[in-house]
Amino acid sequence: SADPDWASPRSLQRKVTQGIYVYVDDVDDHHAQASEEGATILTPPADRPFGDRVYVAADLEGHQWTFAQRMSKTSKK
Repeated sequence: SADPDWASPRSLQRKVTQGIYVYVDDVDDHHAQASEEGATILTPPADRPFGDRVYVAADLEGHQWTFAQRMSKTSKK
């Protein structure tokens, strides 16, 4: 932990305490690199109905990060 006085999902024994959504240029490449570096992948890349392709990873403190790439300008139905 960065600071023992700071709470994290791991220290609170909770799955999620906040959401972090980050857009990247190429989500599949980003996922491949994160996997190669040993990231904990919670969900693999997948297309979402709202037009983004996303995957979810967890950091060492248990924070969940959603990485996304905008695939279309409009939502899919």
